[in-house]
Amino acid sequence: YRRQRQMCIRDSYWTQYETWRNNNDAWFIEQLGAKDEAGNPVYTKVVPSWDRSIYVLMKYYNDTSLNRDAQSPYQTSTVDVIYKGMLYNGTPFDSSYQQTDSIYRTRVNQNIKGWIIALEQMKVGDSCRVIIPQTLGYGSQYMSSLILPYSTLVFDMKLVAIPGLEKPVYDTTSKGNPFSPYEKRLSLFRTAVFHLLRFVIYL
Repeated sequence: YRRQRQMCIRDSYWTQYETWRNNNDAWFIEQLGAKDEAGNPVYTKVVPSWDRSIYVLMKYYNDTSLNRDAQSPYQTSTVDVIYKGMLYNGTPFDSSYQQTDSIYRTRVNQNIKGWIIALEQMKVGDSCRVIIPQTLGYGSQYMSSLILPYSTLVFDMKLVAIPGLEKPVYDTTSKGNPFSPYEKRLSLFRTAVFHLLRFVIYL
């Protein structure tokens, strides 16, 4: 019953957010084909080695030739990142600047696929813009009043350090918490909704 309910919700979102979905998808395709004044692509199409059917768009702000010998993280690495997240229309929805030292510490593979692809590509010191299609973000999930189903996500991010290259780093400081304040609130909200649905179902 629960699975059927989830499918019904997903189907209703597909219709309810059709205009939003189409606008997000169209904007992503537009960025894929964007050219600069010299006629060069603005963004690089980055395809991960572990799934050649998916990709994100990336544009570096720094000269990558200056840190080509720097380390890149593995999926199991612990990384320190500074970031700002926004929607395709520029609306901000999250930022690491809410945290201690403006650093978001996380394991690479604990994030959405779009982040995993980008972080694997980056080296320490790199700053870039990453555009993530909705299929590699939160997909059909309703995350908040800002992050609606089928949202293309845009992140300006910098890989500051890799404190745990070979294995995870754990500590009890806010810097070591693998979830941002936004994600904490989201987790609490999801838990509350889950228990409310259970209560309604079993009435």
